[in-house]
Amino acid sequence: MALKHTDAELDLITDPDAYLMLKANFRGGIATISKRYASANNKHVEGYNDSEESRYITYLDANSLYATAQSEPLPVGNFRFLDKSRSRNSLSIASRRMPASDILLNVI
Repeated sequence: MALKHTDAELDLITDPDAYLMLKANFRGGIATISKRYASANNKHVEGYNDSEESRYITYLDANSLYATAQSEPLPVGNFRFLDKSRSRNSLSIASRRMPASDILLNVI
């Protein structure tokens, strides 16, 4: 329905490898990264040891990620793989606002 109202024209993904990579990586559900034990060592915690490297523990709880993602512009074309030299910087590239027409296919 949205495509009808925006008159956006979608490019086809013609590269079979890009299509298969995208298809194989569709996921859903809860994403959790956990570590059984972590200890902090910084001037704000009891037992701080200044002879050791400072360590901090960060807990992030993000809400409404799906809704936020759905409010962003979707890619419509210019699909391409990054070469190896640019793929290392993909996080810094992706963190900047990219044109809605771009989707990065990162080769690891």
